[in-house]
Amino acid sequence: MKNVHGIVAMTLMCFIPMAGQAQMKNLLNKTGKSVEKTISSKTTEPATNSSSNGEESTFPTEQNMKFNPFGNYTPSKAAIKADPMASDNTVKKNYTKSPAQIRGAYEHLDKDLFPYQPYYDYSAVGLYLDGTQQNEDFIYYTTTQCRKMMDESFSKINGLEHNGTIGIGNTGKCVPYSEIVINAFFAEYLADPNSYIAYRQMVKAYILAHQQFLGRFRLTLDAGSQVSVTNQSGKQTLFEPESERLKRNNKLMNIMVDVAMKSDYDIVFRGTYGSYTQAEKQYAAGNMDGALTNYREFVTSFDYFLTKHEGWKSDDRATDFENMYKEARVKMQKAQNAVIENSTDPIDMPKTYTVSAEIQNMAKQVVAREDPEHKNATIYFLSNGWRTLTRNGFITHRAVDVGWVYKDAKGQRWLCHGIMMQQAAYRGLTVIYLDGKYGMSGYGRTKLK
Repeated sequence: MKNVHGIVAMTLMCFIPMAGQAQMKNLLNKTGKSVEKTISSKTTEPATNSSSNGEESTFPTEQNMKFNPFGNYTPSKAAIKADPMASDNTVKKNYTKSPAQIRGAYEHLDKDLFPYQPYYDYSAVGLYLDGTQQNEDFIYYTTTQCRKMMDESFSKINGLEHNGTIGIGNTGKCVPYSEIVINAFFAEYLADPNSYIAYRQMVKAYILAHQQFLGRFRLTLDAGSQVSVTNQSGKQTLFEPESERLKRNNKLMNIMVDVAMKSDYDIVFRGTYGSYTQAEKQYAAGNMDGALTNYREFVTSFDYFLTKHEGWKSDDRATDFENMYKEARVKMQKAQNAVIENSTDPIDMPKTYTVSAEIQNMAKQVVAREDPEHKNATIYFLSNGWRTLTRNGFITHRAVDVGWVYKDAKGQRWLCHGIMMQQAAYRGLTVIYLDGKYGMSGYGRTKLK
């Protein structure tokens, strides 16, 4: 079977006892006032106060970003002429800055991080939010992509989902379709980091950028080319090489965390809680696609933003919220299983191999540890014995592709597939010994014909 070792298997299970209903109600009562509270215009004091002329800021210092997310920028005359929203000084609900201020910020974003400049030349394609797009289009895309990232069936074991492209006007250049979420949502969040809506949307973009950086999605590039793609209509040139785009978005992910740590804690908490409440409603209604997406947003917001914020340390709701988080992880796994069961296209059983008794015995132990219910499942080997992985000439570990088949309550056969690894222990400069520790780095599940 091809490329089974390339699967990025995400282990999302956290089987921890459900939080008590009393604890949940307690948190809901504590949270009520916070959720209903009108957003304050108060912002966290930035390292330096950046002005509309793009004065360099020391925030965040570790990223060397010139743009100051907490500064006050005004749009240029060119922007006002090209973009009607650049004259709108009314602060909308759930924002702390007006459309004019947001567009002024767009013009001062670092060009190495946001190369689509000036922003008003790229609003029509959706690379910046200009107030005219239907936000539902963006939400639909993130929902679809999040589902794909969570659903192992889209990997089909031997491949990754390809990220489509969209042309930029009549330039002959194109960008990955995901950029209309990543660039647009990241830019809006930096322009107004204390906006509840911008925070929620930033988390969606963060999920997409993170999963693409991990290799969950990729473009179909021409052979030997790093700058062109082939669509049904013919060749188009990428706005920038794919490797550079991934580096840029990875840096932006780090910046999003930095900015969130200096933003209003109440916005981060409310945004996290908002994803949770939406997930619970979808789960209760039996909409597992929607529940899966919102649980993913909740878990991402909780793991990468909320618990890292200074305000979390003194929040008396933290313990109750942690219990809800544990319960949400369990429900998220159940939602994922339901989505897979309802949407997976069955595949043929892949080619299997015969391996040594040593590997067979290790695999039995690993499968039993991964899922005790499958301890008696039939185990198959999807690669021909161990393969060694090296770094700088040294063996780091060895791995073998393992699968096991079981039947669910309906009699449907499922193939679980993962990578069994054994790490190497360094002893001296030249001799490498394999230690006794081995295990599975997560596993996926695919329906069999």
